Amino acid sequence: MDCGYSLSSVTEIHVPEGEWPKESVVWFSRCEREDDVTLADAIGAHRAASKAMMDAGAAQSASWVFLPGLGFGDVDFDYYQVVSWPTYSALGSSFDAYFNNGGWKAQSDAMSDKVECQSPNLYDARLMYSPG
Repeated sequence: MDCGYSLSSVTEIHVPEGEWPKESVVWFSRCEREDDVTLADAIGAHRAASKAMMDAGAAQSASWVFLPGLGFGDVDFDYYQVVSWPTYSALGSSFDAYFNNGGWKAQSDAMSDKVECQSPNLYDARLMYSPG
């Protein structure tokens, strides 16, 4: 048996009000900062893009950046962008806002020249443990 552990850091981008469901849809996208872009600038770009999507009518989502730390080994990206929706229909609503309500343009304006994120991996998520 081979076990591996790693440490990471999480920075919130958008946290909706109220309790988040114990089951949801979540995506992980590998992101890289452009040359001379600080992590603070990249997080600001994600926050601006998240607000733009909400303004375009996207469904409520939770999002954060997940920074690999000790134990991750060599990674070829800076961090993960993680976004979660309570249901697949909420994810679909966000895609509708992206493609049909100008979300793609607003996100491009917020992120261009700062961050490039790859196509995400999408998962069903289920809360297994909640401290406290």
